[in-house]
Amino acid sequence: MRPVRNLEPIPSRHAPFVTAGPVGTGRRGSLRLVTICGSRVRLPRRHRARALQHSMAMQRLRLAGMFALLAGGGLASGLQAAEAGAECPAFAGPLVGSRVESAEIDEASGLVASRRHPGIFWTHNDSGDGPRIFALDQTGASRGVFELSDADAIDWEAIALGPGPEPGRDYLYLGDIGDNSLRRGSVVVHRIAEPKPLAPVAAGGKARENPPSGSAADPRGPAAGASGAAHFVGAVDTFVLEHPRGPQDSEAMLVDPRSGDLLLLTKEDWDCEPVPGPGCGRGWILRVPGLAAMAAGARVALHAEGRFEVAPDAPRFGRLATAADISADGRWILVRTYQRGGLWERRDGELLAETLRRPPCPVPMPGWPEERQGEAVALAPDGQAYWTLSEGDHPTFFAHVHTPRSRPEWPAPPADAKERRPRDRTSH
Repeated sequence: MRPVRNLEPIPSRHAPFVTAGPVGTGRRGSLRLVTICGSRVRLPRRHRARALQHSMAMQRLRLAGMFALLAGGGLASGLQAAEAGAECPAFAGPLVGSRVESAEIDEASGLVASRRHPGIFWTHNDSGDGPRIFALDQTGASRGVFELSDADAIDWEAIALGPGPEPGRDYLYLGDIGDNSLRRGSVVVHRIAEPKPLAPVAAGGKARENPPSGSAADPRGPAAGASGAAHFVGAVDTFVLEHPRGPQDSEAMLVDPRSGDLLLLTKEDWDCEPVPGPGCGRGWILRVPGLAAMAAGARVALHAEGRFEVAPDAPRFGRLATAADISADGRWILVRTYQRGGLWERRDGELLAETLRRPPCPVPMPGWPEERQGEAVALAPDGQAYWTLSEGDHPTFFAHVHTPRSRPEWPAPPADAKERRPRDRTSH
């Protein structure tokens, strides 16, 4: 994915058009200062009138909303509060964990926690890397690099864990689903049986990036010609997914452990330029029924099943979905954006798309500056904790824990870990 710009503490040019508050102006050099929600925002002269006009319109909407609520009416935010209310779980954090040791992981764009191998995470890089995944443990140490044979990597944006053709076995799904330029009428998902990570390196031992050549886990041996080479994964199932309404950019993917359905959640940022409109951040829910049981090579259609919103009241970068995960029993669904997070609790007998169409419970995300560009999140198998990684060299694990629990089972934060309050880059 292309780098996100304007992530400095001063809001980007989109921020003034999202929130409103007491409006005032000032001058400093050739830029105008506009006060919105108590924040002093520098704007070029040509944007000042539009910012003030939008802010006053938003104030009128807020006043109308307050009167509607007092009169017994309901706005979207009121419905969300009523539906979520006191039932929303609280999460503490972020707790600062370990840094990723491998210099090869510099654009982490997906993360999932292994259920079969506690303490192991799987991740991958964004576009520009090859078709490979990395195993990490709770200390950030490498536990193996695995390359998918006969697979391409155009724009890998997501990794998910779910069922597959063999009952009782976990499979990894790699989503080559990104499309910033909106040119791909179809996208690709690869499926592999979850590999066995390498054993931890003994104290003082030399890190090993691949298993021994010719082992049962690696019948073809290590990839030739690479330093610290990956070991090959030969059995790769590839699926082509056809978009129902033309190209869409997606970075979040789920595999339903109950039904085997695969879901893509689009970013839907087409309505965010130059001023965020009503479609900004309202992504599509796209589903392939029963993909987990399908044979390799299938070409299938994605079905649009409504829209979802993670944080409708957030600025632009707080709305666009960048990652998602689901608990092992399919009860909890977590979707993150660059700044915010949303958690859904699934009801009995409910389809996953039905759950996501409801408003979520808000949950915290590290955001900027703790994360340079957060596009990865992993939910604990029981839904009681979650971890995030950012793009960048040697990124840091951040953990959030459901408050009844004192700390996540893994990764255990260091003894001097402290809770850090996320900073919203749009509030400065």
